[in-house]
Amino acid sequence: MSDVIQRRLASIVSADVVGYSRLMGLDEVGTHARLKARYAELIQPKIAAHNGRVVKLMGDGMGHFIADRDLDAVNAALAAVRLDFEDIREQEVDAGLGNGGLGRLAACFLESMATLGVPAIGYSLRYEHGIFKQSIKNGHQVEHPDSWLRGGNPWEIARPERRVGVSFGGKVRNHVENGRYTVFWTPAETVWGIPYDMPVVGYGGQTVDTLRLWRAAAPDDFDFEDFNKGDYFGAVDHKVAAENLTKVLYPNDDTMMGKELRFRQQYFLVACALHDIMRRFRKTADSILELPKYVAIQLNDT
Repeated sequence: MSDVIQRRLASIVSADVVGYSRLMGLDEVGTHARLKARYAELIQPKIAAHNGRVVKLMGDGMGHFIADRDLDAVNAALAAVRLDFEDIREQEVDAGLGNGGLGRLAACFLESMATLGVPAIGYSLRYEHGIFKQSIKNGHQVEHPDSWLRGGNPWEIARPERRVGVSFGGKVRNHVENGRYTVFWTPAETVWGIPYDMPVVGYGGQTVDTLRLWRAAAPDDFDFEDFNKGDYFGAVDHKVAAENLTKVLYPNDDTMMGKELRFRQQYFLVACALHDIMRRFRKTADSILELPKYVAIQLNDT
């Protein structure tokens, strides 16, 4: 039985059985009993088979998309040419986008809305590296980079034409102009947010929502003048500083530099997402007062 079916049954068991039964004109006690029996028959054996292990990842795209359509047909076609779907599936690297309970929760939100036919867009950062890969050496954990994008991501589409400029630092100046108090912000630096879109397919494939990931990039990633002066590192320091924003998921924040990087990551994500939301909204409505009619924002727990 596919994971999708298991999740659907689990959702039914956890649903408001009383309200559902009243709607269908059925006996809620009998309905609940049958659902519990079905749960015990179909889901509990799967839990036992996996020894209670809990895996909370974004998930692989290939397995998810095919499971939503016809996994049996794919298995049969591959078997005819002596290939195994699970062997192929193992070649895909899990997306390093919030590995853990919160990452899985965000993915479930998007998947559920797509299954229900609700149009939605999820926003996150396109981290070059996930949390880390773990190995044990002499009884201690050793962390290694999780370079999940090293082989490319076949499910994403770059959308550089939708890039967003996000500014940091600088100075705020104020003066009175024509009797009005005016404030100007002169930022110290600006970083481009380059969006990459990934499909989120609902069960049955009838609705496809979007997960938009933002990659940080420097507007000018190479200073030719510094390079000609022999300052080879200085020629690319703007590029390195900008790309650090989306270099690592959950950077160590034991130092002030780590704390600042996390804060900049949060600001960068919010700025990019709100800019994109307002761009779409302005195509639909004329007044900002109409925003609640067209936009609802779900902020994932942090």
